[in-house]
Amino acid sequence: YKKLLPRLFHNNVLIVFTNYRTDPRTVFMRQRQGLKEDKSINNARDEISKGLNYRPAYFQMDSLPFDSEESSYHEEVRLSILDYIGREMKDVDLRVETLLVAKTPAVKDMDRKTVDRSKGKIKGYKEMVNEKSSKKGAILEEYQQEKTEKDNVSQEAENLETKLKELDSDMLVTG
Repeated sequence: YKKLLPRLFHNNVLIVFTNYRTDPRTVFMRQRQGLKEDKSINNARDEISKGLNYRPAYFQMDSLPFDSEESSYHEEVRLSILDYIGREMKDVDLRVETLLVAKTPAVKDMDRKTVDRSKGKIKGYKEMVNEKSSKKGAILEEYQQEKTEKDNVSQEAENLETKLKELDSDMLVTG
């Protein structure tokens, strides 16, 4: 998501660790199993921080509270998250319509293929224009030759008509 929506990740990440029950029995079981919250939380924060240039804030809560005490704690955590967002991220415009989204590798690949297809079409069109232009030149040359030949034939026909008129006259020939 950081590559897709880079602006959202500029000091805007927070981590919510769910399934962190706070009842005495669960706390006791974690201690018994040797699970230290601080260690697992720090490991997760370190891992997430690798892609960021800061260490994000974190919150712990149980996403499915069982009793009213846990529900109350759950609500407090949610309110503190909202308070944190309102306080720390107040200058951030998180409206989707204003976001500039980076192109994913798949979109870049689709764009590259479209560009390649378009370049191929352009090349084909240019070849067609060049072919038509060269045909046009050949056709004009052929037209000029045909016109010259037609003019020569017309001239010869006129000459023959003139001779024919001379031969087809009533004038006497001397000789």
